[in-house]
Amino acid sequence: MERGDVLLACEAEAVVGLLAIERGDDHHLIFSVAVHPASAGKGIGPRLIAEAEHRARVAGKVRMTLYTNALMSRNIALYRKLGYRETGRRPNMARQGSTIVDMEKMLVETPDH
Repeated sequence: MERGDVLLACEAEAVVGLLAIERGDDHHLIFSVAVHPASAGKGIGPRLIAEAEHRARVAGKVRMTLYTNALMSRNIALYRKLGYRETGRRPNMARQGSTIVDMEKMLVETPDH
């Protein structure tokens, strides 16, 4: 059973970034975003996220969700810049003392957002 997709960003024949998506009923979850350190700062992450959002809209999803570690302040700032808002924080059960930040972006305007 298919659960999601992996988007790749390539330069020449080298993979320089990837984004993994898990599909949900009304949303898609960005499960992972990774960019090769040598390609950082070139806009690869935001372009991958934009493509993931486009695919979610085409699939009729109303929102995109993601989560990250609370210590990843640069990532949180980037996600906010891209239109994501924090929806909550919770303990990371896999890593004692670590906190997960949940975020979402509405892809379709709704009366309450």
